Amino acid sequence: MTQKDTPKNKQGKRDKKQASSLDVNAGVMAKSHSLRIQRSSPPRRASGKEIANGPRLRNVIVFGESGVGKSSLINLIAEKPVAKTSSDAVGCTFGHVSYPMEIEGETYMLWDTAGLDEGTSGTIPAAKAEEQLRIFLRGLTPNGIDLLIYCVRGTRIRKALLRNYTIFYSAICRKKVPVVLVVTGLENSEGDMEEWWVTNERELRKHRMYFVGHACVTTLSAESTAHPILLARREKSRQAVQELIVKTSRNDPWKADGDNWMKKAIPGVLPLLNMKWDGQRQSVPIVVVWNPVQQVPNTQIAPGICGKVKAFTLHTDIRPYKFYPVFSPDSSELKSNKDNTVEGDADLLIFYIQRDKPDIHWQEMLQSFSDTYGGEMTPVIIVLTGIDSQQSLEDWRKDLSDTQPGGTVVANATFTYYPHDDSAKKSREEAGQRLMRLIDERCLDTASLRVGWVLKWMRFFRKDSLPPKKRAEKALSRSQIRMNTL
Repeated sequence: MTQKDTPKNKQGKRDKKQASSLDVNAGVMAKSHSLRIQRSSPPRRASGKEIANGPRLRNVIVFGESGVGKSSLINLIAEKPVAKTSSDAVGCTFGHVSYPMEIEGETYMLWDTAGLDEGTSGTIPAAKAEEQLRIFLRGLTPNGIDLLIYCVRGTRIRKALLRNYTIFYSAICRKKVPVVLVVTGLENSEGDMEEWWVTNERELRKHRMYFVGHACVTTLSAESTAHPILLARREKSRQAVQELIVKTSRNDPWKADGDNWMKKAIPGVLPLLNMKWDGQRQSVPIVVVWNPVQQVPNTQIAPGICGKVKAFTLHTDIRPYKFYPVFSPDSSELKSNKDNTVEGDADLLIFYIQRDKPDIHWQEMLQSFSDTYGGEMTPVIIVLTGIDSQQSLEDWRKDLSDTQPGGTVVANATFTYYPHDDSAKKSREEAGQRLMRLIDERCLDTASLRVGWVLKWMRFFRKDSLPPKKRAEKALSRSQIRMNTL
C-alpha cells in the first residue's frame, strides 16, 4: 500500500473535501451560533411544585422522518453516544426510546420516536399503530410534555413535512406544547448555517408550520471528522440546541387526563397515518368566542375579528372560519339554536377580558367556558382589551401571577392584546392582523377529521367493528340470501 493510500491520508482528504465549502474566516465562524428564539423568552422560573418537591423530569419529544438524524441529535445533546443511530433503532410506528440527561442543572427525558415517512401513507396497520400510540401516550401521561423538537434535514421544504408536524403538534399535543425546529446536515453549507432559516422561513409559514424557536446545526460525531472547522461547528451546534431546549421548554408541563387524551388523539392521528393528506381542511374550523361586550351583528364578531359574515362563517384573508359568538361562558345557546349549533368540540376558543372593567371572577368564567366548549383538549387565546403595547400585556400578566394563582386553562392559554377603541386606526388594524395570524397558528388542524368520518375509517380497517345487534342482523340477512338462492 502506497503512502497516499493509507487510511490516515484518506481520512485527511475526506476532511479537506468536507471543509472546502466552508468559510474559514474567523469572523464568520464567530457568528455561526445558529440559534434564534423567535419570541422573547424570560428566564425560566421554578414552579411551586419544583420548590416543594425538588427538580422535576421534563419530557422532550424528538420527532421527524427516518434518516434525518434524530438519534444523532440526541447524542449531540447528551455529549456522548447514548442513542443507536441505525434506522431500526426505534422500531415500528410510534415506537420510542427515552434517554435521561442533564442540561444546565435540569433533568430532561428525550424521547426518540420512530420516523413517520411519506412512503408509509396508507400502509400502516391501524390496530398496530393504535396499540403503539396508546403505549406512547401512557408513558408521557405521568409527567406531561414540555417541548416538541421537529428534526428535519437541511434540504428543500416539502409539503409532506406538514403531516408529521400536524400529527405531533396538533393531533397529539393539541397545540398546547411549544414546538421548535432543528435543521440537521448543514456541516457543508457555505457561510453561516443560519442562512438556511433565512432562506426557508417564509416557505415554512406558507405551509402553516410555525415554531417558537429554531437551530440550524450539524450532528456529525466527533469520531467521524478531525477537521477543526467541522469540530467547531459541531460544538456550536451542541450549545445552540441545548440553549434552545432550556429557553423554550414550558415552565410547567402540559398534562392531560389519560383516557380523555386518547379519545381525542387517536381519532385525530390514525387517519393522518393512512391517507395522503395535503394539509387542506375539508371543513371550516370552528372557533367559539366569548366577549363581554356584544357587538353589532354582521360588522364585527369581537375586537379584531371582522370581515364578511355569512351564516357565522367569516371569510378572512387567510382562510374561512366558522365563528360562534357567545355572551355567557357556560351558555347553552349554541345547542338550543338549530341555526347556530356546534357539532362536537370547537377547534379554538377565544376569551376576551376588559382591562378597564375586569370581572373579578374571570378565571372561573374562563374555566367554565373551556369546560363547556372543548375542555383541556382545545387551545385557548385570551385577548386583553384596552392596552396598547406588548409590554403592558407582560406587566399585566406579571401582576396576575403575583396576586392570583392561575389555573390550568390560564397556564395553557396564549395571550394577546387589543387597544382602546379610541386608539389610532393603524394600531387597531395591526392588532387585528396579529390576532388573525394567531388564530391561524393556534386553531387545531383536525377539523376535517370529524367523528363520523373517523368511525367509517375505523370500521373499514377493523374486524367485528359493528355492534353485536348489527352483526347479528347482517349474518341473518346473508343466511336468508343463501336460502333464497337454493
